[in-house]
Amino acid sequence: IRIACAYPLDTFDVADATTLTSRKPDYDSAFDAWAGDTGSFNVLTNKLRASSAANLSAVLNFGESDCRVGVKFTRTGSQSGLILRWSDASNFLIVRSDGTTLFLTKWEAGVATTVASVALTWTAATEKWLIVDLHGDDFYVYADWTLQFTGTSTFNNTATKHGIGGRATDTADRWNDFGGWSPMFSGRV
Repeated sequence: IRIACAYPLDTFDVADATTLTSRKPDYDSAFDAWAGDTGSFNVLTNKLRASSAANLSAVLNFGESDCRVGVKFTRTGSQSGLILRWSDASNFLIVRSDGTTLFLTKWEAGVATTVASVALTWTAATEKWLIVDLHGDDFYVYADWTLQFTGTSTFNNTATKHGIGGRATDTADRWNDFGGWSPMFSGRV
């Protein structure tokens, strides 16, 4: 049995060139609008992209640091992906891939440190689900619904904003169906 409390979902199924500026998620618009570099992301054929190659991030405040966050991500570069526990543009966690390795990277005061990684082949321009379960200091990282690695990090473990982007984002990267949920109960009865 699984009972879950839903969090925002944004499918980006809107007109091309729509930015995240003042945009609320498609589902559960009770959440705040996107924050961060919202004018630097826009929609192209129902997927989100960065309008320039720069250090960009856009986040939604889930109100919880312990949750499951996911996005369908089409990787081209190696520095973008799924942002977790964002407090500002210099302090966050990110799940990203360089095509041969899947990383959880910590950006603290603008300095990157690899928290954990695993070998994973990910051809450029291929879409995969990136999903991360966050619970206290523990995290569980999935690619296409398959657990890739687990680990522990105390960094930003109370930050409640999660989103998309990265450092030196690639304009060919694409994000789709970003959202999350929080399990209220999971297990056997």
